[in-house]
Amino acid sequence: MNRLPRLVAVAGLAGLALAACSSTTVIDANKAEAEIETVLDDAGVSAATVTCPTDIEAAEGESFDCEVTTTDDVTFAMVVTMADDEGRVDIASSPDVVLMTSQVMQLAADEVAAQAGEDVELLCPSAAPLDEGTGFVACTAEGASGAGSVTLGFEAGQLVSATID
Repeated sequence: MNRLPRLVAVAGLAGLALAACSSTTVIDANKAEAEIETVLDDAGVSAATVTCPTDIEAAEGESFDCEVTTTDDVTFAMVVTMADDEGRVDIASSPDVVLMTSQVMQLAADEVAAQAGEDVELLCPSAAPLDEGTGFVACTAEGASGAGSVTLGFEAGQLVSATID
């Protein structure tokens, strides 16, 4: 199976300014929350709530966590790292979670369909806790011949197997 980066659409937001106006540069928590929601939505992950700490001063290289709860009630952290002292940031998922982006879901569904010999729809949680990006996620596959259990395997945040149980 081809390897797919853990979170294709979430990394790489350098240059995004989230600073609020004040005598010291402070990260605007509302802007950070809105940007994380947009990034997750673009990746096919629906956030019910995003909560970032307030009064974080911009300091290059420093980071803070924002708590995300998905619409299917999975909670995890998004890491916001400050690219400079002006409020520009990078946003990425925590290494202890895998986000089931639309790309990961399609890759897994294609693999399961090849094994099953029919098109399938995968039903998985939108995010799953993993130990440093390694572990298994239980899903359900639905196809013309019925439904069954599927286990997705991840190593270092990359999808490496999809097995019909």
